[in-house]
Amino acid sequence: MKRFLPIFCFAFFCSVLHVGGQELLNNGGGFSLPSSNYLLAEAPVGAVPFLPGTRDSYLLAATLTSTITKSVDSLVNFSYTFGSGPSVRKSFVISGSNLTGSIVVTPPAGYEISALATSGYTSTSKTIGATHGTVNPITLYVRLKAGLPAGDYAGSITLASADAPTQEIALSGVVSINPVTITVSTTTLLDFGYIEEAGPSAEQSFKVSGVNLTSGITLTPSENYEISIVSGSFFSSAAKTLGQIEGVAPETTFYVRLKAGLTSGTYNGTITLSTAGSTKTITLAGSVVGIPDISLSATQLPAFSYYIGNGPSAVDSFEVSCSNLSSFIIIAPSDNYEISDSNNPFVPTGEILLVPLNGNIPSMPVYVRLKPDLPVDTYNGTVTVFSNENLSKSVDLTGDVLLAIATSVPVTGARPTTVYASGNRIVVREAARNEPVELYSVGGLLLGRVVTTGGEVSFPASKGAVYVVKTSGKCWKVVL
Repeated sequence: MKRFLPIFCFAFFCSVLHVGGQELLNNGGGFSLPSSNYLLAEAPVGAVPFLPGTRDSYLLAATLTSTITKSVDSLVNFSYTFGSGPSVRKSFVISGSNLTGSIVVTPPAGYEISALATSGYTSTSKTIGATHGTVNPITLYVRLKAGLPAGDYAGSITLASADAPTQEIALSGVVSINPVTITVSTTTLLDFGYIEEAGPSAEQSFKVSGVNLTSGITLTPSENYEISIVSGSFFSSAAKTLGQIEGVAPETTFYVRLKAGLTSGTYNGTITLSTAGSTKTITLAGSVVGIPDISLSATQLPAFSYYIGNGPSAVDSFEVSCSNLSSFIIIAPSDNYEISDSNNPFVPTGEILLVPLNGNIPSMPVYVRLKPDLPVDTYNGTVTVFSNENLSKSVDLTGDVLLAIATSVPVTGARPTTVYASGNRIVVREAARNEPVELYSVGGLLLGRVVTTGGEVSFPASKGAVYVVKTSGKCWKVVL
């Protein structure tokens, strides 16, 4: 509260006046005031009894606020077993300003206080004196006193001083017949998790019981977790209390999970189990990962092709990248195609396995080609990229092995190569020296091969069949 402090000073005698830590100077014409909280007024004649009749006097008044300050609002969980008190001490700090008297500190029933940590405890009030209206910060100690009967003890320490608002510090504790005990089946539950937008996590369970209780056990999950007493339902983030009967809370199973709707990140937390006289904590750890994704730069590649006997085809490629994966991916071509991650080598029957780093695979090329030595036909297929997280994407492929037909092939410095049927034979004339001449079925099966020395080459053939002759990089279709 505010109050006025009347102070009389006579200009004839005073040159300096100290009020509330302020120094006022008399310059011969009166005192200069430090703020609007001060009032300087001329005193009437006879206002000063021991100097009657003088008017050369002044009345100085200051407006002040008396305050008591405390470091805490409450101190809880004082406890001991019946016959083994006192409890462990706890401390608090008080101070005061602009006081008109001392601070009187009064403990509630069942508690005792002291200005010393290890001695001097008393259940009666303790007076903390003020100097010039100020109590500097002082640490006091409080404990639940020895010799109390079993039960709960709640009350408040009062801090009182004249003209100052009274302050209180709430206390709570318990004296138990036997030690208050909370038992939990585990103190750590890890690996809660789910993929973003697919929560909540799978639940995990723990068991709780208690003995020598004077109140129920309250279970409070931290933010982002929720608990239930029923597996699969009734989960919430609200605190739940396991009641006690005659001091016993029977063993009960609780379930906990990471709640739905969280964004990707790490979520660590706790479940606090508390009752009068005891507290325990279960540590929780979990995470939410982003939605796994496989990204391809193309969904289809241009047609692959080559002329029979001239495979493999030219190479084409696409880019693949992945994010938020928990395992590897496999890149697999369909039959008749082959792939590589470096354009060399190509593995005819191989797959590419990629392991993500921190869940991600940066963009990388995948090279594709139509296998060599295929018969004339059209070849449709895919390259599939998949993971064990039910993710799969593919690139569609089309290709052809072609039958090239030529009547003659000009050869520099020589006459054109000619191919024709004669009776039951296929004849090749003027093929380039030291070049192979190959005979294929129309399906691409190699039937014969001769390296020429110049002149004429012939192969036996069957009437009514279709053949392909290849030499010098060209092909001829021959029908008998």
